[in-house]
Amino acid sequence: MGKLSERLTKKEIDELMREGIKIREKSLTFIYKKKESLKVAFIPVGTKKAVERNRLKRKVREIFLKYQDSFKKIWIAIIIPPFVIKRDNLVISKDFERFLWRLKNEEVDININ
Repeated sequence: MGKLSERLTKKEIDELMREGIKIREKSLTFIYKKKESLKVAFIPVGTKKAVERNRLKRKVREIFLKYQDSFKKIWIAIIIPPFVIKRDNLVISKDFERFLWRLKNEEVDININ
């Protein structure tokens, strides 16, 4: 587990929201776009208190670090709803695994055409 990848700027997040591909998993929503480098944004939604938002981001960031090496040349925003704080880390890890599986299969489909 190494250093966390570079963060997306507000301008880059806006571009990603407009042009990115959205994949909804059980707990998280991933919005991504193929780019020249790995950049990530953790976006908690539906919480008013900063303490709760920070707790959500820390929880998902910790799990993202385990899978960070699997992401290549992609901008990704991870939308985190408030109920994630009560979810087990294994459930969130499964979301990352399913997303990576879908991403890998999409690349295969692109290469066939």
